[in-house]
Amino acid sequence: MSNQSDAPLSTAGAVKLMTIHKSKGLEFPAVALPVLGRRLIRNYGKLLSHKDIGIALNSAQNDSEEKPSYYRATEAMLSEMEREEKKRLFM
Repeated sequence: MSNQSDAPLSTAGAVKLMTIHKSKGLEFPAVALPVLGRRLIRNYGKLLSHKDIGIALNSAQNDSEEKPSYYRATEAMLSEMEREEKKRLFM
């Protein structure tokens, strides 16, 4: 039984789709990096979660009301983690 990931990289004229993790260290004549300028999940909504940080609930009733401090702190930590992960992947 053949797995799609077993396809040879040297196939002429072929397009190889893979994650950034899988492609690290490989060389290609052209690379496309889609949706790097925006978040895939545009609206986090009222709930943030992370396996190490836990769950933070935004109990603000509207946009003019200040978000709870734990929610703001979690939002900042997740944003920083996302920035660091993007930097790590491009190194």
